[in-house]
Amino acid sequence: MHRTIIILMISLLGAAAAETGEETVYRHPDYSGSLGQRWQWAERKARDTRDIREYWIVYSFEKMMNEHSFTGSWRGVNDTRTPLGELIYGPSRAGETAALSNAELIRREARTALETINNDEHPQQQVMKEIAVCFHYGDKGAVDDIRLSNMSLPVDLDGDPLFWLGKIPVEESVAFLAAAYRGDVPVSVKKELITAVGIHPPSDFACTFLITLVKNEKQDTLREQSLFWLSRQDERKALPVIIAAAEADDSPDVREKAVFAASQIRLPEAEEALIRLAESASHVHVREQAVFWMGQNGGRRALKKLKELTETDTRLGEKAVFAISRMEGNEAEQTLIDLAHDARTPAIRKKAIFWLGQKASEKARAAVQETVFDADESEIQEAALFAVSQMPADLSVPELIRIGNTHPRLAIRKKAIFWLGQCDDKRAVEYLSRLITAH
Repeated sequence: MHRTIIILMISLLGAAAAETGEETVYRHPDYSGSLGQRWQWAERKARDTRDIREYWIVYSFEKMMNEHSFTGSWRGVNDTRTPLGELIYGPSRAGETAALSNAELIRREARTALETINNDEHPQQQVMKEIAVCFHYGDKGAVDDIRLSNMSLPVDLDGDPLFWLGKIPVEESVAFLAAAYRGDVPVSVKKELITAVGIHPPSDFACTFLITLVKNEKQDTLREQSLFWLSRQDERKALPVIIAAAEADDSPDVREKAVFAASQIRLPEAEEALIRLAESASHVHVREQAVFWMGQNGGRRALKKLKELTETDTRLGEKAVFAISRMEGNEAEQTLIDLAHDARTPAIRKKAIFWLGQKASEKARAAVQETVFDADESEIQEAALFAVSQMPADLSVPELIRIGNTHPRLAIRKKAIFWLGQCDDKRAVEYLSRLITAH
């Protein structure tokens, strides 16, 4: 599920120009030539056309995507900008929505939104979509911006003319982008080129290109960007490179991004690689990040290792308790309960109690409430009491009142009364008032 994402990479700039329909589209006369040949035509045409100072060169490629996922700027019911595909190919299904009432437009938008929510739990249908790669040439005659968008979405072109090169095979597009990266372009454009390569369907060429950048690129931000998209390749040869970056890159930020990348790659070996990082990475921060992502994406093997860490490393163990609290399922919840009762150190027990208190299940709440009374150490009882105080008022207030009335330790009853004093709740006020009157 962690890979079900909607990528929004284009900012909402220049919308007014896009709305006015001022863009002029120049279409290549022959789509049989190579991308390089078509590109030369666009640059030459731009130089020879009077009054053109800034312009776009645009082509597209095809990619299988989830039906309700998009790359680009989302187009809602109130967005009057023209979709890029309509700007280039002309109006499609003309008049289909023009006659619809506002209520029907809202109903359709709500249906799409609901389908998006539901699709978090159900696999989406894969459909072929066309994605545009848009290069902007500034007034200095060089590329200064790259934007990516589904052709079905609008792109803010800032009123500049567009040179359309047609649809390009994926392999040719990736090779062209990689060659452009090796040119004399600013770091900001190189970062966008990495994204453009990464958003293509996975391929051996793209994977090799990104691996080369992770290993050799001197700019930290570019290595970070390369790691992110390398994790989307889901190639076995990518994983050792990602792990090596997590362990040995000179930049702490790059190491952190590498751990995240390892958590995102969909290979059976990835979980084991994260576990190894948590166990033995030389940088403490890398170990902590590995523990965190084990909790987000790990399975039973990760859960077992996280529990072991609570027994062997107090600092990392506290991080492991949080990671366990993020895991779903009865086994993870029971592990948290076991730690609350029997962890080796009070610090681990208190952490487990706190995160149990944040759980919504009745079983977790009951475990915390029992600990207030059953724990031998007063500091553990106080930790459980605090966890009770952080529960929703309908749960915490009655339980705090019960503890204030019946707990055998005076110190705990006083703490319960203190936490009731922090509640803006009528029941708490009435109870405290009765205590004052009675005494």
